[in-house]
Amino acid sequence: MSTERRNSNRRVVAARIRLGVPRADGRRAGERDRQVHFVSLPADQPAPLVLRTLCGDPLAREATDLLDHIAGMPCVRCLARVPQAAETAQDSRRSA
Repeated sequence: MSTERRNSNRRVVAARIRLGVPRADGRRAGERDRQVHFVSLPADQPAPLVLRTLCGDPLAREATDLLDHIAGMPCVRCLARVPQAAETAQDSRRSA
C-alpha cells in the first residue's frame, strides 16, 4: 500500500515521531508513542515546521520521520480521514 497519494497540489503522507525524542510531558518517545499518522501536505512546497495530522495532533517536523511505507500501528483517527483528505485534494484539482 502506498502511503503517499499525489494530486496536483496536495499529497497525503505517512509520518511518525522519532524514537527517543523528548515529549511535551518530559519523557522520551518510546515505541508505544510511534503511531503512524497521516498528514496532508502541499505537493509543491517543503513540509512546514509543524505538521498537523489528519487527526489534529501537531508533530514537530524536526522530530518526525516522513515514511515511504507504513511501518507500525496506524493512528485509527488519521486512517479514517485519509479517503476524505484525498478526495478534498482531488476536488481542489478539479476546480483549478
